[in-house]
Amino acid sequence: LSDTEYMGFCTDITEQKQMQSVLAQHEDEIREAYGSVLDAVTAGKLSLIDADSVNQVMGENAIGPFKVGAFDALASSRSFIRESIASVGFCQKLTEQILIATGEAITNGVKHGGACEVTVEFTPEDDASLRVMVADTGRGIDFATLPKATLVPGFSTMRSLGMGFTIMLDLCRKVFLSTGDTGTTIVLEFECSNELARSELESLGSVV
Repeated sequence: LSDTEYMGFCTDITEQKQMQSVLAQHEDEIREAYGSVLDAVTAGKLSLIDADSVNQVMGENAIGPFKVGAFDALASSRSFIRESIASVGFCQKLTEQILIATGEAITNGVKHGGACEVTVEFTPEDDASLRVMVADTGRGIDFATLPKATLVPGFSTMRSLGMGFTIMLDLCRKVFLSTGDTGTTIVLEFECSNELARSELESLGSVV
């Protein structure tokens, strides 16, 4: 390259990097604004997070991942979740709620991402909770349709979650959502402290 061509090449690279930086900043601003709105509208039940924050939501003792590569593997994913929580002793009602909510997330992961991975984690602290993470590597949810995709029942596009997301919000204590060009990750959190108390009382009753 001549000096002129080299300078022009460097200028193009610099401009591209500046443009990428501006776009990334703009996306972060949109994400933050949407996050505030979704948090307010759902009374804190829905949190929009970035990809780096997903690992902070899930702990280190998770079971999985279980890979779901097609719709015919949905039954196997239900069995994986059921077996992962079997030792906790949830009642049938809560177990079914967990399977319904996670089933919606898994179905969307396969539909919009082509495949997904499921990870289960139970934390038996005072505020006991169960978290199920469903992650895909699809194109993510378009920010232009994100509010409708997460809040409007029945709304659906090829990259939305439609009615399934409404069901998740109804059955879960909290839903964490991370979405972008590299995929979508949903973490469903279920409150289990009452279930643990029930199980302990039943155990004491059987002993007496």
